[in-house]
Amino acid sequence: MSFTDLFRLGARPIIGLDISSTSLKMVELSSAAAGRCLERYVIEALPEGAVVDGDVVNLELVVEGVQRAWKRMSTRTRDLAMALPTRRQCHGEIPGAG
Repeated sequence: MSFTDLFRLGARPIIGLDISSTSLKMVELSSAAAGRCLERYVIEALPEGAVVDGDVVNLELVVEGVQRAWKRMSTRTRDLAMALPTRRQCHGEIPGAG
């Protein structure tokens, strides 16, 4: 699924995930005549120290938070999109791919 596919009419529902130092936010967007429509959202607090300055310090605590949020969302949607800070993105080719 490409970035532009996220916004086209008739696109499948998608989950958006944002992880910050204090909480994670999860939204479910569906397709509507006017574009995307917010169906559900969840805000889940993260324990202090799980994420520091945008870096996941304690992966286990963050995973537990995502699992709690997912359960609270009560969704069947499995497509997920999330933003990564520029300093954490990887650019280049994967050896052996293609």
